[in-house]
Amino acid sequence: MPASASDYFEGFLSRHCNRPLLEGFDALDAAFCIHLRDHDEFWNLRLEAGRIVAIERGETGAGAVRYEVDTEAFWAIVRGQLSPQAAFFARRTEIAGDLFLGLKLAKVLGLFFARYPFTETAAHEHGA
Repeated sequence: MPASASDYFEGFLSRHCNRPLLEGFDALDAAFCIHLRDHDEFWNLRLEAGRIVAIERGETGAGAVRYEVDTEAFWAIVRGQLSPQAAFFARRTEIAGDLFLGLKLAKVLGLFFARYPFTETAAHEHGA
């Protein structure tokens, strides 16, 4: 069975909570949302001191930035096959809210996805 957004956010990504996403970004604080348009799913995340401290599924988007993305582009991004910046400039994702913060977060998240790509194997290893 293919992975779901819940497998990614609540399984795989939640294992990265409360530890630095990447070295050198410990001053990064942000609240943002990833909206999977074709499933109308909202995932709200909060970073404090460069660490994910909250991942919540919501009815609407929360935070200063909302990434609007279709499921196909989302999976390409979290698997490290497509950078968030390339997805934005190819119009496969949109940024609502604070564009400057959205582009800054996209860069950091792109580095994270490249270092920790989601795979079906990784999902099973992490109990997703």
